[in-house]
Amino acid sequence: MVNPRYTLIDIILDEQTRINIINQGKIKSFRIEQFLQWIFIHSYFDLNKMSNLDKLSKEFFSQNIEILPLKISSILKEEETDTMKILLETADNFLIEMVILKDDGRNTLCLSSQIGCPMACKFCATGNVGYSRNLSSSEMLWQFLIAQQLVKKVDNIVIMGMGEPFLNFNNVERFIKALVFNKIKPFSPRRITISTSGTKNFAKKMIGLGLPVKLSISLHSPFDYIRKQIMPNSLNISELLNECDLYIKNIDKRITFEYILIDGITDTEQSISELVKIARKYSAFVNLISYNEVEGINYKSSKKEKLIMIYLDKENIKYSFRYKRGQKIKGACGQLVWERKKNQ
Repeated sequence: MVNPRYTLIDIILDEQTRINIINQGKIKSFRIEQFLQWIFIHSYFDLNKMSNLDKLSKEFFSQNIEILPLKISSILKEEETDTMKILLETADNFLIEMVILKDDGRNTLCLSSQIGCPMACKFCATGNVGYSRNLSSSEMLWQFLIAQQLVKKVDNIVIMGMGEPFLNFNNVERFIKALVFNKIKPFSPRRITISTSGTKNFAKKMIGLGLPVKLSISLHSPFDYIRKQIMPNSLNISELLNECDLYIKNIDKRITFEYILIDGITDTEQSISELVKIARKYSAFVNLISYNEVEGINYKSSKKEKLIMIYLDKENIKYSFRYKRGQKIKGACGQLVWERKKNQ
């Protein structure tokens, strides 16, 4: 099917789409609910296996609704950490990645919002891949559905994979609303996090979303000269903090600052001291990240991780530490895609 008329998101969010399907396909309305139940609850994507659907409905859905626009190219699993990395291929032959992390029996899906990324962060494999296009809201939803089929239940979602979500926010918003407002298996917005490296008006977009979705900001350095070096297309510090001020003023939810520890660059005493000041100002949570070294990118993991955690404890800063995971399966964002691109 080259150009399907409708996507699952159209069916969930647009009542007129449902009316069109009923009228055009001469289909009973309950058949649409049965179809969605097979996909959202039972994780069946093959119409032939949807046993309670009549032949007419199957034929119409097959010809008019986009089903599985992504196919699995490869699945890699790191047994020690129970981390799974899935490489997916789009209908127009691009590759994207998603990662499933397991902690305390809960599955967290890290999904992508773009093919590549225009932010060009120097420490990130995705930033070195370059940017091709935005993912559709449907392609984001199918990442979730494929992950759910693989692990039975997705407990949390972080839009933190390939891409900058706020540069594709219309599609990100439609994806989130389809998850939250579908009547078959609604997903709590409190279990969704959007991560940004810092783009203009991200606070305004979060406010406009009107849902208790969490916000995570890739700070990575409190100094402009370092941010410009490692995150050339992100907001400078004053612009970033202005966005944080607007967010805090309008949304009663804690900000998380992501902070990657790169040897000799982001782990200096001055940098961590300034990080503490910013975190304290916003009563923010800090997610320290152990840098997952990428072949071909000349950055190294910090040797001061333990000392930095001791200092944050002393300063009473709430934080977590994200250890390296998925190294054996090239778990860093964009690593598999970048490797394939280099070898082409």
